[in-house]
This record gives sequence, structure tokens and C-alpha cells, in this order.
Amino acid sequence: MTVLWWGLSAGGFQAAPANQQAAPGYNTAALALLQNHTPQPPESLRTIPGYPALSLLTTAVGNDQRWCLVYRGRNGEGFARAGGCRFVFADGPDSADAVWATAIDEFPELVINHHPTSAVFAAACRQLVHAVLTDTTQGVIEATSGNPTATAITAIRAVVRVLPPAVAGLYRWDSFALTRPPRGVRILAGALPREYSSTDFGTPVTAWESQHSLATTPTGTLHDDRVVEWLVQQAASGADCVAPHAQSMAEFVRIVHNDYLPILVDDVPQYLSHPSVLVTRGRRALQEWAERAPVEAMKAVVSAQTSDAVRSELTYELLELHTAAPAASNPIAFPPARQPVPNWSQHLAAIIMANYPDLGDRQHYLLQEAFSPGRPLSRFEDRCDFDDWLLEMDVDHIALMTPIPVIADEIAVNHSLPQPWVKALRRRTSCEAVLRDVAAYLQYEPAAVAYMTTITRKPDVLIRDIDDEAVGSITPSWIASFESFQPHPVAAQYLGAKYRPAPPPPPPPPVTSPARPVAQAAEGVATARPAQAPNLDSVIDHLKRIEGGTRPEGITPDEACVILDELANHGSAPPAIPPGAVPKPPAPKRSRARGGYPNKEPWHPAQNPELPSSKRFATNEEPIDEAELTTAARLRQFAAAGYAVLYFVIGLLIGFAIAWIFTGMG
Repeated sequence: MTVLWWGLSAGGFQAAPANQQAAPGYNTAALALLQNHTPQPPESLRTIPGYPALSLLTTAVGNDQRWCLVYRGRNGEGFARAGGCRFVFADGPDSADAVWATAIDEFPELVINHHPTSAVFAAACRQLVHAVLTDTTQGVIEATSGNPTATAITAIRAVVRVLPPAVAGLYRWDSFALTRPPRGVRILAGALPREYSSTDFGTPVTAWESQHSLATTPTGTLHDDRVVEWLVQQAASGADCVAPHAQSMAEFVRIVHNDYLPILVDDVPQYLSHPSVLVTRGRRALQEWAERAPVEAMKAVVSAQTSDAVRSELTYELLELHTAAPAASNPIAFPPARQPVPNWSQHLAAIIMANYPDLGDRQHYLLQEAFSPGRPLSRFEDRCDFDDWLLEMDVDHIALMTPIPVIADEIAVNHSLPQPWVKALRRRTSCEAVLRDVAAYLQYEPAAVAYMTTITRKPDVLIRDIDDEAVGSITPSWIASFESFQPHPVAAQYLGAKYRPAPPPPPPPPVTSPARPVAQAAEGVATARPAQAPNLDSVIDHLKRIEGGTRPEGITPDEACVILDELANHGSAPPAIPPGAVPKPPAPKRSRARGGYPNKEPWHPAQNPELPSSKRFATNEEPIDEAELTTAARLRQFAAAGYAVLYFVIGLLIGFAIAWIFTGMG
């Protein structure tokens, strides 16, 4: 709805006839504004292109409040000589920006062709917003360069758009003041164009502007300053008001601060338990906080007070911080760095697994960010020290970066490996393959191979693989050197069994002559010992006498030779010879005649072969009477018969006793 007013030459300043078509409420509202807020332009005002005199304010239309844009001018641009006022009212509860757009559509000259620079625009918006925040009653924008009116119009339209209607409606927003505003009128305006400063109305306005400049450095609470900057950014982006329902600036500031104001780095700790604040509005602050205080960020990650959403964001930021850091640095305490937080290495492993659930991605990340040169775990010894930590993430660093030269050099220099290295190798199925490659790298040096067989769980597999690959290297001299370094017994046994000749078979057991009859044995002795052949008759006679004839199993030539030796040494032969045994020499016999051991040389058949048979085996002492031998034999026979009779009588008595017992019982 547009209402026009202009001045007539004879009738003074009157409403245009076209206003009769407007609703009565709008005419009344326009008349009230003309009389109280936006009067007829002064005589000295001349309309200058690019400097329109505009006023934006709210006024009562009937029972409602409406936005109204007042466009005043004189002598040009469609205005009469006496000047005129054009009132553009909003239809219903339209916003101020909608009224402004309607005015531009109807009056193309209101289009701003001299836009201020971003810095000038931001400064003007900052002055206006701060004036509203500090409840400034009257103020003038100070533009340091460019068209001050264009700057004021552009800044006013943007700022009014981001403020709640209830707050923006408290002020009258002028492109520049045509008169000195009365005390108590809340007005924010642009600076008066220099072309008007020497006119009759310009002097008092200039004096008023000098007392109400907004160019001073804004002061206020920290939150207010942050709200100012945020609203300036909103205005520069052409955003609408985020809280149009707010009824006061205090309420609006609270809403902006709680729901929209970006979080500063120093504010992050107090919002760790509020994911809606940090995740939605504090991502940048969270990132900067993690970069500035990584230890505090690590503590927040392990704290139970931190929300899951914030913890997830923090872990991502910490990993990104490590990725962006120089190679020689370790900002998030990868092993082997000192743990700034208890059990941080376990938490870090969980973070890596959560962010890289795929094993391939996880291996790639650790290769780039942990194992590459200059990174925390670039050294093989450090990876072995933290092998358990890597295996928690299912990462086999030996398979990813097989350190053949490192292991080979350590063995070549120290002839052994540190215990963590041995532990890391033994727990992998690829241990034998790695050691086999190390042996090849060292050109199968015997001492190194011998040591490696002692640290593997499968020395037989290792030595077999080395033997298969070291073609021509395994020689007897190599094996001798290898065994001198105390290898695993299984490995030494394998090489010995393969390369050493088999030992000769044991000799067969001696074949003894089978037992032979006495006559045949004697013939064998005669053949073996011709010098003793004359004594064979004595040996045969002795055996026949003792045994009562030839033994059924016979005797061997060896036994016959023993008998000859006994006869030669002691003058007598043993009474009996067990089959297959060599008899011991008999003990000397005690003499009956003298009661002592013989003190003369024993008889030998070669000395007196004619001695009667009854005397041949006696000593040269007093001979034994054969009658005595017969009597003793008879006595032994009588005693045996007596014992037999006694046993028979006892048996009869026992039988009679048993029979009597059974008869009595019957």
C-alpha cells in the first residue's frame, strides 16, 4: 500500500487526491508521521541523485503496528517544488525488508549503485548493532570513505533484517537526518551528505551528529562483543533474523549466545558434556582446542564426563592433528612416547580401530603415520617393544615391513638378537621364513645359522628350508663349523644324518664251536696243541671217571684246553665242567698227613705218566686208602636206608590217625 503526499503552490502541503482510495487507517497513520516524525522537507533541501532521504520506522495503523518507509524529497525526482513525502506501508505483518523491496520496485531511484566496500559496510553494521545492544538512544553512523548515504542505507537494511521486529521497531532508521531529532526520539541515522552541510538545515544537524557519533570503539561484556561480530557476519551474508519472536534485545542475545553463537576455544571445556553445542556450533573451536592443548584433549577423550558425540569428534581431530604434524613430532603420544594419560596407549589403539575398522585401512594408516621414516614407530626395535600393542589391532608389523637387513646386521654384530625381537619373531608363523631370508642375506654364515636354530620354535623346518636353498653351501667343513657354535640338537641331527656316511655295521657275534664228544674234543686239542697231545689220555680218563662216561652234550675244544691248563698248573683237573663255561682253578687241598697246604710242586702227567690211575689225581703227599672210601660209601647207604624206614613208619602213623578221626566222626 502506497500513500502519496505532496505540496501544492496555493493550497500548501496537502494529501494527493489518490490517497482517497487508501483505507482510512493508512491516511491517519501517514498524517501522524508527517506531523510528528517525518515533516515536510526544508526549503534548502534539493534532491541530489544518490542521496535519497529515507526513514524506516513502525507506526500504528488502526490497532496494528506496521512498517513504513518514508521517502522525502524536493525539486526533482518526481517531487514538486514545495517538496513531497511518499509513505510506503507494509500490507499486514510483513517484515521491514519486504517494505523496502516494495519501495524499490515503485521508486527505481532508490536502487543503490554505489555499494560500500566490505570493510566499510562491516564497520557501519558493527556501529548499528552495538548501538542496539547498548541501548543507545540516538546515534550517527560514521563512514570513513565512499558515499555515506549509500553506506547507511545498505547497513540499515541488512541490520534491521537480522534483528527481531520488536527490537528494530524501537528505532527510526534514517539514511540521514533532515532535522535535529528531538530529545527522547530513538533514531539511528547515516551521516549528512557534505553537499547539505552548508544549508540552513545542515548546520544544526551537523552539530547534533558530532555529539552522537557511533564511531567510538564498542565496549561491553564479552558476550555482547561476540554477539556483535556474529550479527555483523549474519548481516553481511544477507541472513534473516534467527529469533523473530524475541521481544527484547536481552532475550535475543541470550538465544543467540546459547543456540547460535560460535564457541570459542576457551569455552570448549565447559561444553564437553553438551554435544548439541560443540558438535553443531563448536567444531572449529574443538579443532583449535585439540591443536592447542592435545594433552587436555586426550584427558577429555578418556573422561567419563565427555559425551559420546564430543568424544568421537575429539578422536577424529586428534588423529587429524597427528597426520598434519611434522614427521619428527608426536603430538598425540604414539608409543614409545611417555603416556600423558594413564593407559593412553590402549585408548589410542581403540581410537584407531574405531576410526579404521577395516584391517587394510588400519594397516595403511599405521604404515603412513606410525611406521614411515621419522614417525614414532619407524624403528624395528620400537615396534618389537610394542608388539603386543600392535597385535591388539591385528597388525603384524613384521609382515608389513620385513626388516631382513636390520635383523641380519644385529646378528652379524652382536651374534644374538634382543629378547623382544626374539619374542616378536617366535609368536609368528612366518618366523622360519624370515630367518631363512636372514640366513640368505648373511650368505649362510655357520655361526648365524646355528644361532637362528636356537630361537625358532621349529628348528627342523628352518634347517630344512636353509638346506633346500643353500645349494652347494652345506659341506662337511661347514657342518663342522656349524656344530661348533652349539646349534639346536634337532638341526645338527638333521644335517649329520643327511651328509655324514653311515657307520659300519657291528661285527657279527663270535661263533663258538658246538659241543662235541670227548673223543672229538681231544682230537681238536691234539690238532691245536700238538705238544700236549700225550696228556689227552689222562684228560679223557679223568672225564670218564668223574662223569661216568662221555657227557651226553660233550665238551668243546676250549674246555678241553682249560683242563690241560689245569693239569699243567696244579696237577689236577676240576671235578666237573659246566657246558660252555670255563672253570676257575680249584682251591688247594689241605693235606691229611701234615695238616697244611701242599708245599711241593703238584703232579703233572707229563712228569710221571706211568702213575697208576688210582694215584694220578692225588698230590705227592700220603695217598688216600680206597678201603676208607668204600666204607664211607657204605655208611652213607645205611644212613639213607635208615631215613627211608623212619619216613615210612611216620607216614603209617599219620595214615592210621586220619582214618581213626574220620571213623569216629562217622
